[in-house]
Amino acid sequence: MTKFHSMTKFQGMTKYCLFLFVWTTLPGIGCKEPGRPEETIGKEGERVYRSGTAKRTRLQLPDGTEVVMNAGSTLHVPSRFNRTNREVALDGEALFTVAAAGKGGSGTDGVAPGNSGASRRGQGESGPGVSHPENGAAGIDSPFVVRTKALLLAVTDSMGNPAAVASVFKVDGYANSPGEEADLFIGRLVARKSYHSTSDNDPEVLGPGEMVMINTDIDLMEKEKSDTTVLRAWMSEQ
Repeated sequence: MTKFHSMTKFQGMTKYCLFLFVWTTLPGIGCKEPGRPEETIGKEGERVYRSGTAKRTRLQLPDGTEVVMNAGSTLHVPSRFNRTNREVALDGEALFTVAAAGKGGSGTDGVAPGNSGASRRGQGESGPGVSHPENGAAGIDSPFVVRTKALLLAVTDSMGNPAAVASVFKVDGYANSPGEEADLFIGRLVARKSYHSTSDNDPEVLGPGEMVMINTDIDLMEKEKSDTTVLRAWMSEQ
């Protein structure tokens, strides 16, 4: 086993352990495993994941990020989601578990979920909701970013690089609502308006236990205190 694959395997285990910690050990959180989302191909080959109207779904992105989507949510993942482009678009509500960025490694260009290794294993092993942990976080060159209609959320360090600490955060950003919210439970998150504001375009830096709220009707974004009861309540609603 090469150094790269050893590191990738270790980081994949770290991501999964972090996800299990959030999902099973915080008080009051239910342990029921979500199903898998519907997967379709969108414009320019992007992968589009949709939850049903009455269920939550879970998927793993090529960099190992775990996503639990609430009912009625849609996640857009570009066809070239890789170590230099880790931006996804969300319309809905989802919990993201992003492991710390790794060092070293090569060949982590990444491919869209459900398509990894198709050329060497055959299309029969690909398909909707298939996770491919071999495309891990080693050699990550760009921060993980979630874009909604109103917010741009980046997991970065103070220098704007991919964060060296794990992050867990929940985003509530339905496109048909003027109000959006992001709650950070673990790690560090930088929140900006995803559009140009005529009043204020300064970012907000969130630490654990903080949240940001935005209302596009009045063009206002504010940082507030949050708590883990938000996560407990949300994840216990199976």
